[in-house]
Amino acid sequence: MAERKVLTDKLVKALRPSDKRYDVLDAIVPGLLASVNPGGSVTLMLRTRVGSRTPIRRAIGQHGRVTVEQARRTAREWLELLHSGGSPEQARRKAREDERRARAQLEDNRFAAVFDKFCARKLATQRKGRSVEQLVRRELLPHWRERSVYDLDHRDVREAIERMVERGKLAAAHNLYDTCRALFKFALERDLIEHNPCDRVSRAGIIGHKHHRERTLSDAELWALWRATGRMRYPFGPAYRLLLLSGARLNEVAGAQ
Repeated sequence: MAERKVLTDKLVKALRPSDKRYDVLDAIVPGLLASVNPGGSVTLMLRTRVGSRTPIRRAIGQHGRVTVEQARRTAREWLELLHSGGSPEQARRKAREDERRARAQLEDNRFAAVFDKFCARKLATQRKGRSVEQLVRRELLPHWRERSVYDLDHRDVREAIERMVERGKLAAAHNLYDTCRALFKFALERDLIEHNPCDRVSRAGIIGHKHHRERTLSDAELWALWRATGRMRYPFGPAYRLLLLSGARLNEVAGAQ
């Protein structure tokens, strides 16, 4: 049987670990307890049968981050919620969502504003950044410009990609899917959204599997290229021939000594 004491921060701090976890119950709030772990940390928890046949332990927080008085207030709120048919877990999720919404409102979270930051901080350093920017300006900005990224969901992404598929632009649709995923990841990292809506969009289901290009030059094309490079001035002619013979990358050949 766990002992019952009036928990205080001083008392909890003085609790010493054992080889097994043990609990010290609070004498003021029913179900509030300090759980002492073998490693020495103490977790303030609420244990109650309300709404359940067996006792359920709900962690309030680790002592040091949460004081005993804060834990008592939280425990009372949770008990009140449980007695009224509510759930502390739902209350926590709602509190986190309200916090994210408030944080997002402090920053301009219109799609156009987020996209401008994405261009400046991500696309500006990428080799194909300019073409990706043009794709978004053409396909997404006219539809999403003033909308909050928080309100955009998988249905919006799927609709945008399906518009391109219906026009037969499958390669561009794949590029748009990749761009949407990267852009929403950028917003997720800044707490502007709670999840990436692309996680619920099936690339294969809308566009089909992405196939990498595998075309190679025919013998006739190789011969034509060889003859053409023979008429080019140094260093371009020899450089193209070296590319043809070695299969090296352009930058590797251009920087060779």
